[in-house]
Amino acid sequence: MKSVAEVRYKLGNLKMCADQKPSILFCEIATLEYAYGHTKGRITDDDMIGTIFVMAPEKYWHTLNLLAENQGAN
Repeated sequence: MKSVAEVRYKLGNLKMCADQKPSILFCEIATLEYAYGHTKGRITDDDMIGTIFVMAPEKYWHTLNLLAENQGAN
């Protein structure tokens, strides 16, 4: 149970500045996904999508919405 709380805390502490490359945020999420992939704290697709939407600057929202819609259609 501790790993669940840890990964949620770490996801909540991720930040993305307006001038930061999105790949940095994706690498940080991928690192957490790898670290907790074999624990009860495993990061789900919904966790990742939610984190990205919360952290991404407004200029990326349109693209993220399109990607989320396409993901839901598959």
